[in-house]
Amino acid sequence: MAKKAATKKVATKTKAVRTTKSAEVAPATKSMAARVREWIAMNPTGSAKDCMTVIGCSATQFYQAKGPKKKRTGTKAAGKPSDNGQVSVTTLLAAKAMAEKLGGVQIAKAAFDILAKLG
Repeated sequence: MAKKAATKKVATKTKAVRTTKSAEVAPATKSMAARVREWIAMNPTGSAKDCMTVIGCSATQFYQAKGPKKKRTGTKAAGKPSDNGQVSVTTLLAAKAMAEKLGGVQIAKAAFDILAKLG
């Protein structure tokens, strides 16, 4: 029996390589958390749903890699009346500025008295 000569067909067409963000982010050696962190760095406003479709992670993995939410720190709004019946400094400064605009404390007091009668 004659042996067939082994011939290899050489592909003349090149395959179109499909690149997605997951291909850019996720080499096979990285852990899922590392891939999620990289994706978040590239897409800081991206949602968990976007990350899940691109990388293939779960929502839990996304939020664990993203980390805890930042807590808000702040103060009370200026001029807000306090619970103990005292007037705040900012309210006093605003009243002083208004009295100066009206032409004095006596005129401002008269204006407040008329305002109290109206309302």
